[in-house]
Amino acid sequence: MRVFTPEQVELLRKMLREKTRLGPEPELVGLEEVARRARCSIQTIRRRLGRELPAGRKLSERARDWWGFTPKEAKQIVAWVRQHVRRRRQKAGAAT
Repeated sequence: MRVFTPEQVELLRKMLREKTRLGPEPELVGLEEVARRARCSIQTIRRRLGRELPAGRKLSERARDWWGFTPKEAKQIVAWVRQHVRRRRQKAGAAT
């Protein structure tokens, strides 16, 4: 167990906000929330990260990675999914 002074805690928070972009500015939107807004599965987005879609920011190094996107990137992803993925489904005859 490690104990920090209040000054050290504030310094750590400041460093985390700067390096990981967590905190009030800019607020990051999680991958699950982006998928919900786009009405698609997480896998649909995850397969295209860095190619057709913005790469985002990896927020953890665990087996199940957590991704975050700025609000602007989230809007771009939702618009791309609605334009490309849904159109393919409709052409294939799937229900929307």
